[in-house]
Amino acid sequence: MAYQLVLQFHGASLENFARLGNPEDAVTDLLGPGEFFDGLDVGKHGANVFVYTDTPEDAFQRLRPTLRDAESAEGFTVAYRQVAAEVFRVLWPRGSSQAFHLR
Repeated sequence: MAYQLVLQFHGASLENFARLGNPEDAVTDLLGPGEFFDGLDVGKHGANVFVYTDTPEDAFQRLRPTLRDAESAEGFTVAYRQVAAEVFRVLWPRGSSQAFHLR
């Protein structure tokens, strides 16, 4: 897999993370061939869901039906990076100029 896709929930969006129930099942059911769920990082500052994919934008589009409520909540961010890179590119919120950091 060439990219790591990260769904990040913090602040108001944490409630939406809880609605996923079992995030691994919720995400895995929507991934395409060759994509895989790579785990969770849950802490006091929020939660990150990690996915490996060759097509991060397409993977996010497939996951969007599960994330509809999160998209409208403050604190929900989706970003990706090449596996060997450190800098993330933000996919959501669209047009964001803020730097993305793992929390």
